[in-house]
Amino acid sequence: MIQFNHTDSYNSKTNIFERSYWGRKTDVKVILSKDEIRRMNLCFKENRFLDLSDSIIAKSFFNKSPLYKSRVSYNNSCIKKVVNISFDLESKENNRKAKRVFEIINNASDIIYQKKQIRDLEPSNVYLE
Repeated sequence: MIQFNHTDSYNSKTNIFERSYWGRKTDVKVILSKDEIRRMNLCFKENRFLDLSDSIIAKSFFNKSPLYKSRVSYNNSCIKKVVNISFDLESKENNRKAKRVFEIINNASDIIYQKKQIRDLEPSNVYLE
């Protein structure tokens, strides 16, 4: 499962993309090709995802929202979190780890958001303030 932002997520086990709207959610079935699955798995491997700690606190410049949480799980066994907190002490090591997780999220985003059924969805009306 990859949570792209506060409204969108994709579960590769069920092939369901979920988008939240004010008062409702929409689920869309998104089947990935063998090549897309291979590209996603390669990105997890190249970024040594399973070697990362379960929680990473990084500087807020990785995301527009300072209290944003990203969740990524691999093979439904291990959940990794990236939490951006703007007042956190600078940690170059944690920032490097967070970049590895965001590489995975960006790779998956490039694959999922180019799908016609996702492009055809109305934008979410849920906003962060």
